[in-house]
Amino acid sequence: MRKIIIAVLSLVVITSCTDTNENLKETQNSETNLLLNSFEKQKKITEIHNTMLENSYNYIAKKKEENKVVKLDIVTDVDDIIIDFIDANNAIFSKNILTKGGGTSRTNLFNELKKLTLANRVLYPKTKGSNSEIKVPAYLDLFCKKFFSKPINIDNLDADIKLAMDSVLEIYPNLSKNEIEALTSVAGVAYNSSLYWFKHREKWIKSLGSTPQTKGFWKDAWNAVKEGTQDCVEADVEGAATTIAAGWLVHAATGGMDIAAGAAIGSLLGGIKSAYDGITNY
Repeated sequence: MRKIIIAVLSLVVITSCTDTNENLKETQNSETNLLLNSFEKQKKITEIHNTMLENSYNYIAKKKEENKVVKLDIVTDVDDIIIDFIDANNAIFSKNILTKGGGTSRTNLFNELKKLTLANRVLYPKTKGSNSEIKVPAYLDLFCKKFFSKPINIDNLDADIKLAMDSVLEIYPNLSKNEIEALTSVAGVAYNSSLYWFKHREKWIKSLGSTPQTKGFWKDAWNAVKEGTQDCVEADVEGAATTIAAGWLVHAATGGMDIAAGAAIGSLLGGIKSAYDGITNY
């Protein structure tokens, strides 16, 4: 009888452990599916970010063609760059963010974008972002570190982003639905920014009329494009993470405009920073 009882208890313990493991797997699979589904959604939503960058390029290029003053020093001309960015994307902002009654005014939009810009640790590494009250959440910070731990491989972009997100889930397995949306929003920006700058960075350099830097990665033209792209994308993704950290996240209401705007302004200044002589190492 005693042997039978022990055998039954052992069976109960084994069954219980099996059930626990199965439940754990189901939970992990559920989180992974939620993450992947959200990522695919955010890849579409954050495409507007690339439109904002292209609008900014066309706006700046047109001003140069018309011999108008274009101020592009990311230290002394931050206000002018942000104003041009807003003007270039006025139609988008007017439809999605700027409203006449009770919405975000143009002045408020400028102030928010400037706050996000000055808090961008990639653009201003010496001060770690001059606006120190904005702290990027640890799980988003981890994603940035994981994704940028190696050069961007455009041919393996999707897989590398998913690998970085998986690394975040390993350390932070209990992210809320909102946190997962924030993570995949930043991942979506990383995806679209990488595609944009790999395709368009050379035209920015040519159009802005700068002489490429001769130091470091500029020794090889193609490596310059790849390395410069990394700089732009890092500033971009940091901008997205900073936007979330600042609480400027009315994502559903604006169709992703907030994340896109916060990221694109970082990306714009990152592109200017890496493309121009004499305005690096701030």
